[in-house]
Amino acid sequence: MARPKGSKNEGHAERRAALAGRIADLFLSPTPPTESMRALAQACEVSVPTLRHYFGDFDGALAAGWARFNQRGADHQAAARIADGAGLEASVAGFVAHLLEGWRFGLGHAMRNGMRLSLGQEQRGAAFLDGLVEPMVLALEARLRDHQERGDMRPGNARFAALQLLGPLVLALLHQDELDGTRYRPLEMDAFVADTVQHFVHAWAPDMR
Repeated sequence: MARPKGSKNEGHAERRAALAGRIADLFLSPTPPTESMRALAQACEVSVPTLRHYFGDFDGALAAGWARFNQRGADHQAAARIADGAGLEASVAGFVAHLLEGWRFGLGHAMRNGMRLSLGQEQRGAAFLDGLVEPMVLALEARLRDHQERGDMRPGNARFAALQLLGPLVLALLHQDELDGTRYRPLEMDAFVADTVQHFVHAWAPDMR
């Protein structure tokens, strides 16, 4: 008997999730596929019609990949939100160390690939923000807000503070690692990170007067 129009194959959700996982893996690659449905299908080892069946178009496929990317990072995001009783300086330094570790294990490639594929593209940009950028910002916001509630960080906009810390770090990492800045103008990253953390903590320390 023919399947009713609009119905899905058995195992459709599982197959779609598996393909989204393959796309998420590609974000971590230093050499991702070019911007075409054909290249993406080839990298996923499926046909173009198969990708269209599950995701509609190239933007839909990327969005599913970023959603899966976000799901995979849920445990790390949850851990990053919690200060674990540490003081502000130790907490910020711990968050940054965790960021740097993740960057070396593929987060940097994902950030570069997301920007390359998403800048100037409304749907892709929103998916990239939801899949990688905002979870990172929101995790740091939550951690900093916890410090504010405990009184070891002055009151203020925690989102502003999170971006003030992440902005210089992400730019420096992109400059050095993803744009080959180590060859053209190397930066002593350990010293830069320590200086950035120190200045951030000094700026946001509670007024003890």
